[in-house]
Amino acid sequence: MEMAEALGEAGVTRASLGVQSFDPVVQVAVNRVQTEAQIAAALENLRQHGISRVNFDLMYGLPYQTVESCVETASMAVAMRPDRLAVFGYAHIPSFKRNQRLIEQAALPDSAVRAEQAAAMAETLVAAGYREIGLDHFALPEDELGVAQKARRLRRNSLGYSADTCKTLIGFGASAIGRLGDGYVQNEVQPAPTLDRSELATSRRQRATVSPTKTAYEPPSASGSCAIWRRTCRQSAPPTNLTLSRFSRLSAWRHSPATR
Repeated sequence: MEMAEALGEAGVTRASLGVQSFDPVVQVAVNRVQTEAQIAAALENLRQHGISRVNFDLMYGLPYQTVESCVETASMAVAMRPDRLAVFGYAHIPSFKRNQRLIEQAALPDSAVRAEQAAAMAETLVAAGYREIGLDHFALPEDELGVAQKARRLRRNSLGYSADTCKTLIGFGASAIGRLGDGYVQNEVQPAPTLDRSELATSRRQRATVSPTKTAYEPPSASGSCAIWRRTCRQSAPPTNLTLSRFSRLSAWRHSPATR
């Protein structure tokens, strides 16, 4: 309640809730136990404080998930009528995320079942009146994402689809990804000495090019600052034609709440 109030007072108008799954068995397996009532209460608190545009993150491919439980989760989500939903596939990479080693491989659905789960969730959301945005996003027709899709004005950034036309995106916090005129930057994943020296926390950067297959990579400087990043890309190609960085594609692992 206090956070929703503070966000509203700060002028925040949109938020995203990491629902993942309403199946209690799945929630225990990924250590994300939260009831339907808790999600509904959080949503109501946000809306009461002026944060009217809310997204739900859902996932498939989680341990012990079934097609039926995925459909049930999607149905319970649309009953709350969030403006948008993102449906992501769980990436099991225990070598990258050590806490994933606690999940039994045998509990995970195979690729065929994962495909069935994704398709079943998409069908459920579309049947409930949501527009399918790209591969993994869904929005109400009146939401700005749905409007942008219909008008063919959709954009794509490192975290998903957007109707935002701003060319600069500043990321705050550990591992946050930002976008500048020439490409992408990412903050330190773990706290670093640079954070105590009033310096930029940038640890990686990737210049975007107009080539769909080639990327010019320049390693980060020792200080982590992107100040010396040379501006050489002068073409204003649509974001969908830009080459995304390797860490952009990995952001689904890093930012997925169920894998933290």
